[in-house]
Amino acid sequence: MKKITLLTILIAFCFATALQTSAQTVVLYKDRTDANSAIWPASAYKTWSVTFTGGLLSMQSPIALNDFNENGLTYGVGLSVRKQIGHLVGLEFTGLTGGKLTGNGLRRTNQNFFVYPQDYNNYVTDFKFEGSVNAIVNLGAISFVRSQRQPVMFFGSAGIGLTTYEANSFYADGRQFETGPENKTKEFFSLGGGARIYLSNTVDALFGFRQNFIATDRFDNTEINDNRDKYFYLNTGLTLKIGSKDKNAIEWSNPVNRLGVDKGLEGRVAKLEGRVDNLERDSDGDGVSDFFDKEPNTPSGAIVDGAGRTLRIAIDTDGDGIPDFIDRCPNEAGLKEFGGCPSEAAKPKNETDISQRVEFDLNSAKIRVSAYRALDEVVSMLQRDNKAFVRIVGHTDNTGTERVNIKLSVNRAISVRSYLISK
Repeated sequence: MKKITLLTILIAFCFATALQTSAQTVVLYKDRTDANSAIWPASAYKTWSVTFTGGLLSMQSPIALNDFNENGLTYGVGLSVRKQIGHLVGLEFTGLTGGKLTGNGLRRTNQNFFVYPQDYNNYVTDFKFEGSVNAIVNLGAISFVRSQRQPVMFFGSAGIGLTTYEANSFYADGRQFETGPENKTKEFFSLGGGARIYLSNTVDALFGFRQNFIATDRFDNTEINDNRDKYFYLNTGLTLKIGSKDKNAIEWSNPVNRLGVDKGLEGRVAKLEGRVDNLERDSDGDGVSDFFDKEPNTPSGAIVDGAGRTLRIAIDTDGDGIPDFIDRCPNEAGLKEFGGCPSEAAKPKNETDISQRVEFDLNSAKIRVSAYRALDEVVSMLQRDNKAFVRIVGHTDNTGTERVNIKLSVNRAISVRSYLISK
């Protein structure tokens, strides 16, 4: 009775520990996410399941001998409830019942040779019920076809429990042995393993094996050296995972793939990438990013300061002291009285005034499409006569301040120059 009481206390302690660990696991996962993520909380997965099994029971063991040489097979049916604590570990509560275990051919030893007569022949153990609690450890998941629909997961188990039985032994002629039946409840510990096959988010197939080591040598009503008797349960079954069909069981989730996943992270990364793009973008090509550019529409070729503002620098290509923007012969050194040309005769004879035909967007240096035809005529003229030159003068209306108008005039002249050069 004392053993049963201690075993009951141990099972209760294991169950309480499992619940506490489960709660701690949820808190740990919750700490690894934020309000926008539902990846880590245990509520995102199925953690409870019910398994129905059926299989074979026998007083045999692949690792040790029992009291009889030949042991028969009988049926067993079981029901298990499992709480999965995390990806690797679960706690399972199992109930099992079955038929009658039988065996014959007593294994004779020096210890029992004179205890049991020669016609002591067989035993029959009525296996009534078994209840146990087992720790389940997932050993790994593989997929033979590299498909997420049919992975196989192997597992190992270890547990403790109680079994209730009635054992009788008989002579060869069918007479019951004098000691009478052994009708008791005994503790046992078990070791096992098996494999699960993923069928769906709701159902798994199960193949398992469990070896029980009973705290008695009289499970077959026969005692030899007070060794523990053993019996196994070879089974198959179906596991029903409890919860929403849209959720996966936590044991089938890949913790590596889930590690640090944050649903809000993608949006934050995209936003950050957008900011980086703005820092790199230079729409007008003046060498100053749009983020810092005070004049994001600077005409091509313009010289700007660190803030992207156009600098009014007098460029004198021929070095005659007359800036190009007023030099009528910018590629030949000349005199001021001849407009920058070396002589009066060198002045261009044919001039075309297209000031009335070049229009810009309001308060902008962007040339309107309607002005392209007039500028293309100038391009054609320059292509026909390589000695021809163009003087570009920018104008504005009088609606703005003088400073703004001067700046806008320069930018418009630069825009026209850039257009002509691009052709």
